[in-house]
Amino acid sequence: MFIRNILLLFIIIKTCCLTETSSQPPPGCQERCGNVTIPYPFGIGPDCSAHHTYSITCNTSSNPPRPFLTSINLEVLEISLEGTVRVNSPVFNSCNGRTDHLVVNFTNTPFTYSTAATRFTAFGCNNLALISGPMMVIGGCISLCGPDMIVPHTECYGVLCCQTNIPPELKFINASLSTIESRYENNACKYAFMVDVVWFGSLIDMHLVQSRTSVPAVLDWRLSENCCAFGPLDSGSNMSVCDSRAFCSNQSVCSCSQGYQGNPNLPGGCQVHQQMIVNFPVQTRQEVTNVLAQMGTQSMENLVAIEFNEEPATEVEDDNIEQAEIWDAMSTGIESGPIVTSSSSDYHPLLL
Repeated sequence: MFIRNILLLFIIIKTCCLTETSSQPPPGCQERCGNVTIPYPFGIGPDCSAHHTYSITCNTSSNPPRPFLTSINLEVLEISLEGTVRVNSPVFNSCNGRTDHLVVNFTNTPFTYSTAATRFTAFGCNNLALISGPMMVIGGCISLCGPDMIVPHTECYGVLCCQTNIPPELKFINASLSTIESRYENNACKYAFMVDVVWFGSLIDMHLVQSRTSVPAVLDWRLSENCCAFGPLDSGSNMSVCDSRAFCSNQSVCSCSQGYQGNPNLPGGCQVHQQMIVNFPVQTRQEVTNVLAQMGTQSMENLVAIEFNEEPATEVEDDNIEQAEIWDAMSTGIESGPIVTSSSSDYHPLLL
């Protein structure tokens, strides 16, 4: 038995600066429409989206150009790879006794109104606004008015304005407006719309919405069958469409694994974005090999530094390991560099 130092192996993963191409459509596809970035699986033009339901039409007759979701004909304001898309949603009204209604149908698309970020909202005096599904009424609210009521401009709690949550996974609505009986009859216009709650809450005077034809709303978009397809699943495949460094979240959206960022819907789209330090005590050559196997070849592509630090001497059995052996083990299967080793605070380069 003899005394030797136990080496600690520090593996430092380099910090990568992501380029714009890591979250863009495949090469040759238009990456922007006007002021809006179009990330994959969305795409402008033929074959640039992962499925035709993610196809974007870029209307160049406007200045700047405006993107529209082709499958549901709504203008796109912003696309998030976390599974949401902000759109301009129509404001509909009922004026001069004319009854109006709004039909929205997202059937056979990956889109639903976001329960967390969107509310059904209505304006008007004695206004009954209802949301109906294919078979029944599924929600609604009432806005009242009267000479003894204070009209708010920044709050929506039932006086000339009302809001309600919407059911989850809402793909079809038939919204309607009608007048409830009241001693304060009023034939003024009534309005209703789906709206982004953050945008609506930031308005100085929410009643200005009545002069608009559309307002921002948030939709959720989801992949099919636990991220096994971008569109309807045509086969029994259980292969994920996510990048190998990504996972399928419980929202059925691809997300880059911890320590990576980028577009998880593209092969190689997730890249290292922060420094990750893995600290392993190693005593034998086999232990070094085991550490590398645990980290995987993808992480090895980004291996840039190894640091050996000495701890207090410890009695061990006769399986001594030299730094040269560790270097040799590390060089097996690793083509990128430089690799740096040190037994102190200074780094000394060792190119492989």
